[in-house]
Amino acid sequence: MDLNDAVEMARKGEHAKALEIYSQIIHNEPNNLNAYGHRAWLFVCMGDYEKAMSDYLHILKKNRGEKEAKRQMAFILFQLGDREKAVTLMKEILGEDPLDRAALKICLGWTHAARDEASRDERAGSGLKPLNPVIEALEKTMSHERSSSRPEVGRFLYSFVRMVKPGIVIETGTFVGYTSLCIAQALEDNGESGHLYSFDLFQNLPENYSSPLCPDTRNSLHVARTHLGKAGLSNRVTLHQGDSVKQIEIVFPEKNPFIDLAFIDGDHTLKGCFSDWNVIAERLRPGGLVLLHDVEPKKVWWLMGPPCLISSLSSDKQKSFTALSLPTPDGAGLGIVQKMDESRHTRWSPSIPALVRELLVRMINRISKK
Repeated sequence: MDLNDAVEMARKGEHAKALEIYSQIIHNEPNNLNAYGHRAWLFVCMGDYEKAMSDYLHILKKNRGEKEAKRQMAFILFQLGDREKAVTLMKEILGEDPLDRAALKICLGWTHAARDEASRDERAGSGLKPLNPVIEALEKTMSHERSSSRPEVGRFLYSFVRMVKPGIVIETGTFVGYTSLCIAQALEDNGESGHLYSFDLFQNLPENYSSPLCPDTRNSLHVARTHLGKAGLSNRVTLHQGDSVKQIEIVFPEKNPFIDLAFIDGDHTLKGCFSDWNVIAERLRPGGLVLLHDVEPKKVWWLMGPPCLISSLSSDKQKSFTALSLPTPDGAGLGIVQKMDESRHTRWSPSIPALVRELLVRMINRISKK
């Protein structure tokens, strides 16, 4: 294993293995400043600023003119609140090269940070506050945004739960736990005995995913648990691994109307979405609410389950449910459904034309990828 192997592992999110190789190289070659630099950068990515500082100090001790180490030291000092030392280092870099692009970019970032800090102070003065440091950390990185709800949806979930004050909440589709955190924080802030049961297959995460709080990102269940633990919300959430329909039937075998609120954001195929709906609707109390993500067909035309389900519920002639769609900033849409009648337990299913349309869309997608 050499430096290139370690770099590749770091890019894949295998941080522990990368650190092991970097440390071994440094042990064998104490003057290998390149290895020190790579290891320091990985420590920065992991949020371990103390160890990163130690490596950058070693580099600068050996080579005071190493500008990248100075830049990163300035960045860390700024993050830690020691802005005077950060500015001193940055002046030193710009004194040597007034057009240093990287240094100028960091200074621009500091300007934005100062603006954001002023905005936060303004919100604090008006009585508003951040939801949770872990939620904020995930929202800042949002490397998972293609597979997870956007911050606007997460904040809506928080406000919605604060407003309706549910006791039992069901979620299908956990991913790394961002929406779970938003729901759980609202339950915590409600100060009552609310609890979230979240169901997901918890498969391996994409190689390009990185968490600002969990170095080992291979397993989504581990990542979600880590996020909940660091947020202090583990007591509000129970994670269940496996097929959501089967797991809900195992965990809640009785079809009693006990669910106050559900968020369906798991399997978006027609079969998967309707199956999630049916198992939840049978256990949803009268007046209970269900939120559905990705219901706008023009935006998510290849994810046919939620749009088809919300359309079916909207046209329900029996009026057992009332449904509407809300726009979201990303255009994907959010559906809200309320159960009006407890006497009917119709098992909904997608129409044949919808199933054929989904099959054709998937065939076209496969062909286009070849």
